[in-house]
Amino acid sequence: MTNTHCTDFFALFSSFHEYVEFFLLDDLWDSRASRIRFFHHFDDFSTPAVPKTPGDLIDYLQANNEFIEARNRRIARSLK
Repeated sequence: MTNTHCTDFFALFSSFHEYVEFFLLDDLWDSRASRIRFFHHFDDFSTPAVPKTPGDLIDYLQANNEFIEARNRRIARSLK
């Protein structure tokens, strides 16, 4: 089954890299490993979608805050 619902939208971008750059999502993409940087442990959809322990939650929140700060810096640079 092919998802054609958003075909027109994704056709606006010549590549995934262009999509990531357009939306300033570079800090969520590890280009060296060609993979997404998740905020908590991810093992091919076999791990829980939400943090399960207080320590996991703290790690998740820290990673989330680091992303927000990095993206805010990226946005500020793009406005100069």
